[in-house]
Amino acid sequence: YSNQNLLRKRWESKLEAKRGHQKHEYRNWVTSQVGEALINNPTSLPVTSTPIGNKSSMFVTQNLAMEESFTIHLGSQLKHMHNIRILSADVTEFCSPLHRDENLNGLNMALGLYSSSLSGIVVLTPPGSVQVLPKIIKNANMSTEFHFDQRIEEDLRKSHNDAAAGAATEKTSQKLHPGDFFITRHSNLSQTHVIFHLISDESSDSPGEITSRHPVILGLRNILKTASRHDISMLTIPALLRHEMSEDMTVPWSIRRAELVFKCAKGFMIESATWGGTEINTLQLLLPHNISEELFTTLAGMVSNVFRVANPKFL
Repeated sequence: YSNQNLLRKRWESKLEAKRGHQKHEYRNWVTSQVGEALINNPTSLPVTSTPIGNKSSMFVTQNLAMEESFTIHLGSQLKHMHNIRILSADVTEFCSPLHRDENLNGLNMALGLYSSSLSGIVVLTPPGSVQVLPKIIKNANMSTEFHFDQRIEEDLRKSHNDAAAGAATEKTSQKLHPGDFFITRHSNLSQTHVIFHLISDESSDSPGEITSRHPVILGLRNILKTASRHDISMLTIPALLRHEMSEDMTVPWSIRRAELVFKCAKGFMIESATWGGTEINTLQLLLPHNISEELFTTLAGMVSNVFRVANPKFL
């Protein structure tokens, strides 16, 4: 056992040294690229460079099977324009690792990290201790985290310690309950900077009925409020509060659940105007990747009815 422990610590030390070396090289590369751009063409830099917050150039385009986009206006007196996008995909596709062959460079991602147009996603997590989907952990560890000091495991330990400290202060259980959430930050994932891990206790085999006062729905509201306060302008949420379709998820159940989530999301977005901070410019409603095309079409048609899609005016 002692030999195994010594070997493990040895390799952990080598990995940590390698990550530190890569972070140093990456920082020097970003500095040199910006310096060369300013020296060679200082006047046209704002035009030729990628605008901060331009997500179409920052993120890799996924080959999604089904998706539809809508433009809506929300607000009682002062209307604000938002983009609503409903799509079907695996949630881990938004947390995929960066690769050299993708149409994305590190400089644009670094600019996006320090802009006021961050991207976030809500991932459902079972109740209990602080834990993350194994595939997300694997993706996050496939490349060096250049910007944040902690790796995802260290982020999880910090979240666990914070939960334990809060429980000790309030003399309650340190377990996370439905509606609670914790956050991990990333610079080495392809389509998200922030992951909101929302605790949900719904069984995958027996979906039930919930109301607008359900803890998970209230947790979504708190996530939108947190996103608004921290410059997250693009947020992806699970439209059925599920990441996988099951045989028990009938068409009537799916329609009722989607209608509830759509209406609550609309109400939260209207309410967010009073919170201050950044507005959610783009809300993505994520449906399970194994949803049928007929059900997707039905739910996509509900978006225009619930959110009242803006119609073009002909002058």
